[in-house]
Amino acid sequence: MDILRHLLDNPDPPRESSRTRRRERFYDEMRDVSAVTVFWEDVSALKTLLDREATTPMPAGETLAVESVRTELPTDELSLRMAHEQLLSELDRLTDRWEAQLDTSPASVWLPTGYSVRMRVYLRHCEARLGDDADPFSRPESFGRVRSLVDRCTVADDSDAASAFVGSEHVPLSEDR
Repeated sequence: MDILRHLLDNPDPPRESSRTRRRERFYDEMRDVSAVTVFWEDVSALKTLLDREATTPMPAGETLAVESVRTELPTDELSLRMAHEQLLSELDRLTDRWEAQLDTSPASVWLPTGYSVRMRVYLRHCEARLGDDADPFSRPESFGRVRSLVDRCTVADDSDAASAFVGSEHVPLSEDR
């Protein structure tokens, strides 16, 4: 009865429980991801493609292939160049993180949900460069492995069975990393 009397006599509303605060912090520290099976050769092939594409100059005036960019993004030359540089940087960080996580081959790694779209944009960009006769960019021997990796990432991203909710410290490209 003393508890009821205390609650009824107390004009201050009850404070938020510490349990609720812990739950909010828990969700802030978690990320939605997809599990992807990756081989050493996949990561190596993607790194090779990134290196070759980054070191092969694009023909004058060329940037990220416009047809590979979603239409809601600005398509002026400066923003496309910045988008290309950002995408190269992100993919480089992703491959470095995956490489650090691989202790066996194959292994499962985390892919931020929705990131396969950006990987497909990059792959279409590389294919557009390969189709341009004026572009000195050449297809690496391992290009098929990159295409296979991007396909697996797309399937994992589209599948509820591959999705998980994990701590952001384990997720490549999360804001905390």
